[in-house]
Amino acid sequence: MYRAILSPVISHSMVKAFSTIFLFIFYLSWGTGVVAKPQESNKISDPEIWSLIKNGGKTDKYPDAEAIVIFDRTEVKMEDSGLSHVTHHHLVKIVKRESISKFATLRFDYDPASNYIEIKKVRILRGEKEVIPVDLTKIRDLPQPQRAIFWGARMNLVEVPGLKEGDCLEYLTYRKGFQIAYLTTQGNDERYIPPMRGHFHDVVYFADHFPVVEKRYQLETPKNKPLKFAVYNGQISTSSTFDENYFRYTFSKIQIAPLSREKKMAAYGGDLIAAYSDSVTKVVLTTVPDWQAKSRWFYNVNKTQFEYNQEIQDKVREVTRGFTTDRDKVMALLRWVAHNIRYSGISMGKGEGYTIHTGEMTFNDRSGVCKDIAGMLITMLKAAGYQVFAAMTMAGSRVEEIPADQFNHCVVALKKSDGSFWMLDPTWAPFSRDDWSRAEGEQNYVIGTPEGEKLMCTPAFDPKDNTLKIKAKSVINRKGTLKSEITIQASGYAESRLRYAFAFRPKHKHRKTVEKWLSNIAPQATLEKLKIGDVEDLSRPFKVQIQFQAVDYPLMGEKRYFLVPPLARHLFAHDKRMSDYLHAGNNPKRKYQVMLRGAWYVEFQETLKLPNSWRLKEKKLPQASVEMDNPASSLAFTLNQRGRELKLTEKITIKRRRIMPENYPQFKQVIDKIKQLQNLRLEFVTSGHGRKKY
Repeated sequence: MYRAILSPVISHSMVKAFSTIFLFIFYLSWGTGVVAKPQESNKISDPEIWSLIKNGGKTDKYPDAEAIVIFDRTEVKMEDSGLSHVTHHHLVKIVKRESISKFATLRFDYDPASNYIEIKKVRILRGEKEVIPVDLTKIRDLPQPQRAIFWGARMNLVEVPGLKEGDCLEYLTYRKGFQIAYLTTQGNDERYIPPMRGHFHDVVYFADHFPVVEKRYQLETPKNKPLKFAVYNGQISTSSTFDENYFRYTFSKIQIAPLSREKKMAAYGGDLIAAYSDSVTKVVLTTVPDWQAKSRWFYNVNKTQFEYNQEIQDKVREVTRGFTTDRDKVMALLRWVAHNIRYSGISMGKGEGYTIHTGEMTFNDRSGVCKDIAGMLITMLKAAGYQVFAAMTMAGSRVEEIPADQFNHCVVALKKSDGSFWMLDPTWAPFSRDDWSRAEGEQNYVIGTPEGEKLMCTPAFDPKDNTLKIKAKSVINRKGTLKSEITIQASGYAESRLRYAFAFRPKHKHRKTVEKWLSNIAPQATLEKLKIGDVEDLSRPFKVQIQFQAVDYPLMGEKRYFLVPPLARHLFAHDKRMSDYLHAGNNPKRKYQVMLRGAWYVEFQETLKLPNSWRLKEKKLPQASVEMDNPASSLAFTLNQRGRELKLTEKITIKRRRIMPENYPQFKQVIDKIKQLQNLRLEFVTSGHGRKKY
């Protein structure tokens, strides 16, 4: 799933669009636009704007800021049909020259099929009174950059020439409609009414990459559309008023510190504040009464999409032939869909974005986004006689209790005989032995059923559900050449990632992939033999066997040798997907949680044979034993010598997917120790004749 437009304005902090493998838009009844003329009571006069610039544009509080947002004000008016109108008024001061390029072009994303945008004003405010209007006749209306999904989204680009350090940039936009995918154009406002007619929702983030002096969000709803809302990850000011026709709500916050960039703030995401939704202050609001209503709506809008024809039924019989258990049949269909439906989104026309493509359409096209891939599996499972439903989920972030749309992905829920559900995710399943990605524990979802379901959550995975085991038999000869045989086996997400390293690369690049891993042990390592399991054989665990050598592996001096046990260097140290925990401990302290791809259990075992004439300089091995344990992680490391053989064992356990700030210091201690062991240098002496090499 892909939220094609996560904000009504894509400007300085949102120019870089992010994409993930789930690129699917569910129904986003996020209102956009206002009536053509803002309410006079809320209109900001020029004298007030100059006063705000004078008082709010000071840099004392944020001396390092490149820019300061003086105000960010949004006004929303909802009609009874759900059609919503929004004005967005933004004023930012350019503090440092470095930020000029970030505002030289403003980008405003929209989808012509479901929302309308008008850029009403863009101007530069300079000095104490100088006003320089930006020529809006030169707005460029262009297709948005698209990758893997092609639904006709567009963008307006406004060039802002002549910006200088110290200038203020003001812009005002008007929108109406809602943000979903491509819908057939009609000639009136009917096309802007959200699919869940009569309802509205939004998620408002009180955060920015620059400090914000004031952010305010105002919403007006009809009296018969009461609002549910909650504030998360911080505090804001809230107020409400009403008259005989409308409720009016105001959410505001002043002096918002800039968003700190910390590694692994979110499992997925790019340069969008929305990618950090589990961490930043936000308001989630909706007029939808409960999750059951959302569930019933999702079921009803898609209930006719899973009809199957004779061709699909024949394929189901072919795929399941020879399997006797329900699990084997279901897994066979899951894998067929995963490997035969390409991830590529083509518009079906009206209803695209929140409606799943029909099973017949996806079967014929052999392509779709995650909702369509899930729909194909649902269709085939129905043809096989199972009771099965589509479900909305959020990959990478949590879903809050307020029943607003907070989803970016579509999955499958098979109802078992005891009434419980078996969750399946075919989008994640290519070259995976799992029915649900082991990188998606503690993931919220809502199943679309005729009765209506509550918000649910998948259980947390145990670290040993994502296991990586590496064994090595190594020998160093008298000349200092290291020869080693390494066997890699894995399960869960670790196994999927290991398969992906070869399945999604052409065969002529397999050696280069492994050579890159070996460079973590020794830059001069040469791969001698490589044996890779069959990536398409999902009936058994995947294994990789490596033989390599590295000449001059130890640092050699006159009768002295210095070396680090090869596996202590961590074979996957630079692979951020195979060892994301190693890249999450770089901050001295954390303000936000660490979000990993899953809990992990990693085990290294190595025997290293040394030349007969070598002996440790010190009687005791340094770091012969390390034991560390805390609520988020643990480390058990042992290094023993018996005769001319060293034996290393290292066990790393990352106990949970989310590392909260209060657990981060202990987690970081474990990561720091692992990195220290990567440079564990042992000194040996010999009575023979070494050769100098520094």
